[in-house]
Amino acid sequence: MRTIVKQSASVYMLLCVSVVAGWLLSGCHGGDGDALVATGRVCIQLTWPEPSTEGVDSQLIPARSESVSVEVLDGSDVVAQELLVRPTEPPWTTEAGFDPVPSGTLTVQATAYPYADGTGVPQAAAQVQAIVAPGGSGYPATGSPGDPVSLVLHSTITQVAITPYPAQVEAGEQLQLTATALDSEGRTVLVPATDPFDWSVTPNNMDVSGAALGTAPAQATPGGAATITGAGVLTGRSIGPVTVTAQEKESLVSGQRTAIVLSQVYLVTWRVTLESGWVATDRPIAVGSDGVVHIADRAVQTILRYDSDGTGLSTLGYQPDYNQLEGVTMSHPGDTPGAVYINLSTTFGGPMIRRVEPTNGDEGPTWGSSGAGPGQFVIPEGMAFGPGADPTLYVADYGNHRVQKFSANGTYRGEIVQSTFDASGGWQPYGVAVDDTGTLYVRATEYGGGEGYQIEKYDDAGNPLGWWGKDTEGAIGWHAAGGSIKPAAGDEPGAFTQAKQISVDSDGYVYVGDYSLGRISKLKVGPDGGVVAVFSDSVSPWEFEKPVGVAVDPEGGVYVCGTRDSLLRKFHRVMP
Repeated sequence: MRTIVKQSASVYMLLCVSVVAGWLLSGCHGGDGDALVATGRVCIQLTWPEPSTEGVDSQLIPARSESVSVEVLDGSDVVAQELLVRPTEPPWTTEAGFDPVPSGTLTVQATAYPYADGTGVPQAAAQVQAIVAPGGSGYPATGSPGDPVSLVLHSTITQVAITPYPAQVEAGEQLQLTATALDSEGRTVLVPATDPFDWSVTPNNMDVSGAALGTAPAQATPGGAATITGAGVLTGRSIGPVTVTAQEKESLVSGQRTAIVLSQVYLVTWRVTLESGWVATDRPIAVGSDGVVHIADRAVQTILRYDSDGTGLSTLGYQPDYNQLEGVTMSHPGDTPGAVYINLSTTFGGPMIRRVEPTNGDEGPTWGSSGAGPGQFVIPEGMAFGPGADPTLYVADYGNHRVQKFSANGTYRGEIVQSTFDASGGWQPYGVAVDDTGTLYVRATEYGGGEGYQIEKYDDAGNPLGWWGKDTEGAIGWHAAGGSIKPAAGDEPGAFTQAKQISVDSDGYVYVGDYSLGRISKLKVGPDGGVVAVFSDSVSPWEFEKPVGVAVDPEGGVYVCGTRDSLLRKFHRVMP
């Protein structure tokens, strides 16, 4: 919806009209005798503003006006007319005189045009009545004899239209908006080519100085948040509606447009058909560079595969010794496209970490057994590869309170055992994700202290940096590593109650599936971070039944798998 805001009495041009009345002898006409006809003279002096001329108000005439048409009317009859053209050099004045004109009450009207020949959509117009008194000076019809006659032009702009419509921008992205000045008939009125509008956006109460992303939580208030430049470039900060205003600087007429700051746009949904015929409690998912979605079916111990449009493909990796298939992740970019790594919590004597070929399900390399030593596991959970030519595979070893690191062929590279908070009761990592810089994100909990209250962050060397979530004192946000305060459950934006799988996109946004709250959070984790979106069951079609699996494809598409409804949803990024 567009709202028009009008500013009255916008002064554009001061046009001084001098009226001089005189007696002229028209001549002798036989028996009629001598007849005296009352006539007068209208004198026009117009000052054209130039930016380089001091003392000249640039608001008097529209900057794009090249001519002003002045007419003198006696009733409806035009008795005098002159087109005044903007001079090309000083002095910046134009004079004209209308002689003779009838005495009596006359109408003087002026119209400013963008072209020197008096064509184009009028930019400003006005009219005034003047009285030409026989034998005296002209004066305004509303004034007294001796008063000067002046004419004030008002802009013909009645509305400002803002495009595109609908105006939608993703949080963290930019959208170029365009404002157009229109008259009452919807015609475009020319405005200065450089910086003609003042742009503003509300609500805009976010402190975004020095931060790549704002800190206001998404959906905490009815409105979103955004910033806008003087050139009309809108940057989304937090999802929701914002009001954009563009005010034309000369006329002071404003137009408004509601813009929507989005995070991801719902694209497609399809139902997952599990071979087991029953709904698993967990459903980890992964998406390959080709857009193929891989879903772990824990009951039948196989990997379901779908293309990006939801068409079912062949299953992958069934082996009779699989038991409790816990996770699946795509292999590193240097491997065969479509190859995956899977992990199992227990087996009938087989390895717990396995690479699976995409075409025939052959395995190799494989490694890992039950135990607490290097390369051994007690309930391995989330896995993720780091960047580089020789990437590291991170595996959350839930039961051993650590994240283990391996090469792609299973060579042990160490472990992370230090949490970013005081986990004296025992640190239990569950989900892991690694961004393009090698930064590690861990969804973990403290043994006996709840499940999935925070997202932890480590540098590429495994040093703890801090965690994001709600603390026991009620604060939501970033907490530096090493503090004594503990995470706590919360249902506010930026808080978690039962976080499960996590994923990270190429821009460093982390996606967190919260099983209990039925929602996906999108956020930046760090001291300058913040929540930019909450996909929840309160906003159709974001209706998740116990979401667990969440993954991001190389194009920024986000896939969410609900446990209870067996629906897999794809969301696609909005680009400006």
